[in-house]
Amino acid sequence: MKRDNRPASISATRVFLASAAMCLALAASCASKEAIGFAWLDAEGKKLSFSSSSSRKEALEGRFGPASEDGSPIRYALGGEGIYVPAGRDLAIDIENLDGEPRVALALSEKKDGKPALAEASFPILARWVRLYMKVPPGSRISSLSVSSQGPGSFLITGLSLQESFSGIEGMGEHISVSSNFRMTIGRTRDIALPDPFSGIGIGQGSGDYGPAGLRISYGPAESGEPGSSEIAIAVSRGKERLGLTLGIGPRGGTTVIGSELLPSGIDLIEARSPLGREILSFCAKRISPVDYELADLGRVLASGMPPGGSDYSLYRWDIQPKVLILVFKDYATQDRYLKRLAFFVEKKGYRGKLHPDEAIAALHGWNAHDYRTEDLAAYFRKANADSFPLNAEERALEGLLADRGLISGSGTKIEAEAGALISISMETPSPLRRTLLVHESTHGIFFVDEEYRKFVRDAWARVGEEEKWFWTTYFGWAAYDTGDDYLMANEFQAYLLQQPLSYAEEYFAKRKAEELLSSRPYLAEKLEAYMGKYEKSFESRARAFDGWLSERYGFSAGRTYRLTTGN
Repeated sequence: MKRDNRPASISATRVFLASAAMCLALAASCASKEAIGFAWLDAEGKKLSFSSSSSRKEALEGRFGPASEDGSPIRYALGGEGIYVPAGRDLAIDIENLDGEPRVALALSEKKDGKPALAEASFPILARWVRLYMKVPPGSRISSLSVSSQGPGSFLITGLSLQESFSGIEGMGEHISVSSNFRMTIGRTRDIALPDPFSGIGIGQGSGDYGPAGLRISYGPAESGEPGSSEIAIAVSRGKERLGLTLGIGPRGGTTVIGSELLPSGIDLIEARSPLGREILSFCAKRISPVDYELADLGRVLASGMPPGGSDYSLYRWDIQPKVLILVFKDYATQDRYLKRLAFFVEKKGYRGKLHPDEAIAALHGWNAHDYRTEDLAAYFRKANADSFPLNAEERALEGLLADRGLISGSGTKIEAEAGALISISMETPSPLRRTLLVHESTHGIFFVDEEYRKFVRDAWARVGEEEKWFWTTYFGWAAYDTGDDYLMANEFQAYLLQQPLSYAEEYFAKRKAEELLSSRPYLAEKLEAYMGKYEKSFESRARAFDGWLSERYGFSAGRTYRLTTGN
């Protein structure tokens, strides 16, 4: 046996140091325990291992009391190399408000000790359940999250996860989502700012199960004593470039999406100003499901270019009446393949209720724009199936679209109508006329889906005397409408009156439409002159009645059923 000749004091010192190191290690393991109250998930939804800087039960559970009780931050550190945050993802922190008016301060770091901070934010917890989106530079690797209470209330962290990037605020009632780049100040107006709103996701681009990115805005109804209609002013900045948008908001509240038709790529900042009398339920930039991305004001529809990717049409749903589908076709020929035979089946005098092969109507004009109620759409496809009539590929695609969007149900000879309507325009129509046609068709959409408006219009048409109706039935007959259909006549009556501003109604009908009639029916000159001498003022007064009704219900006016406009 080898003898240890070293002094006893040296040997004892080594034993003491080894024991001290062991105690420190034990102490450290006690002070940094695995959190048990909530999960931290990666991009695939897998649980990550992480620990708390405090061994207190409340810290391990993610429970925080008022700031006076819990002043120092609690740091939650991930094991291993942390978590990678790819472009288009944010760290989402889910929080439950336990009581009072809590406020949480958050700091993310690429280091386990929390220094330096990569991103910091402070949030008031304004609802029972809140999801907070922390923005970090794409490609960052997070190793720790520091949390502290800054308010008089208590809150509980219920989960951490990587989610699709979100900028802004969204939600109502007990559930709200808000991002760390969202800013709002309230004075005489409500002012919102979103810097780098689409960082990492891009405007109008889809990704996996997510749809294109856009700006989603929801607002509440007008409060008592507030104007029924007002507007949200929006400024979009990209470097030195600045685009101004104005969104008119109607009396009933609603939701709309502003998409790539109006928003440029590379946006640095979005700002908005709204009246205090209208609650903003959401103002956010994010990827939106493909179906929800269709939700659009007619101003966005008018701004659309050619359908993307060589498609036959762009598809929208009217934001004030989402059951109204809007198709914007690339040209007249394409629109005809989908809708021409349907037009003859539904509206054309001498052809209604019958199915016609292409060669029978090839030399005849359909419409430059279209509108259909679901009862007629269902009847067309039901009869085609019953008669084994050979529909073309485009008509079968339309049938599938209507079923997918819930406008028709059933199949074969048992197709039934559901709530809704279909309207269309073509990009081949010159821009000013395209706007007029869309306004015209949109009033048909309201007529089809709003029972109260439909009754108002039909009652108004019934009160028009036979003498005054002469011009209308003569003109509609010249235009190839079936004048024997009272429902159709009432519908066209209001649409033609509303397609232009009130101030232009008299000139439009007493001059322009009269001239159209005389170009092919010169023998009507004397009768038209006598008619206009008596009724030329009636056009504006009739239009004004419909304008007033729609203004009160929807907040728009004759000649302008769109509410989203651009201007620097």
